[in-house]
Order: sequence, then structure tokens, then C-alpha cells
Amino acid sequence: MIEKEIKKPEVMKADKEQKIKMLNAGIKDQTAKVGVLTEEIEEANTMISDIVTFTKEATEVRETEKKENALATKDSKQAQTSVPMPSLCLRLSTSRVVRSRSSHGNS
Repeated sequence: MIEKEIKKPEVMKADKEQKIKMLNAGIKDQTAKVGVLTEEIEEANTMISDIVTFTKEATEVRETEKKENALATKDSKQAQTSVPMPSLCLRLSTSRVVRSRSSHGNS
């Protein structure tokens, strides 16, 4: 019985040392996971920053194209209204020439 009592602290010590080793291994594993997650967070933050920059640039391009399109539309409308005028002038001029020739021919 004394022998049992003497071995009891040794067994408890060995058990505690084993638990300490397991806890230290768990801490080491979790520390490694924290390192990996930290890297992944940094990569995700970089990706988010890139997306924000791309979105900003794309918005600027769309705004520029929108302004250019508005100017092109305005120019197109002006061109459409100005084309009939020369055409009308040409028709009036041609009609006068034809009348003028026909009136000279009748004299």
C-alpha cells in the first residue's frame, strides 16, 4: 500500500506532463492557424482594395463615356436639323433654276 501511495504522485506527474504536452501542441497548432488566417485576411483586404480601385476607375470611365455620348447625341441632333436646311436650299435653288430656264425658253 505504501508503494501504491509512492507511485501515485509519479503517475499524477506523468499524467500532468502528458496534458501539458497536449496543451502545448494545441497552442502551437492554433498559433499556426492564426498565422494562416492573418495572411488570408491580408490577401482579402488587398483584393477588396483592388476591387474598390477598379470600381472607382470603372465609374470614372462610365462617367466620361456618358459625357462623350451626350455630346455625340447633341452633335447628331444638330447634324440632323442642319442637313435638311442645305437640302431644302438645294431644292429651292434647283427649282428656281428650272423655272428660270423654262421662262427663258418661253420668251
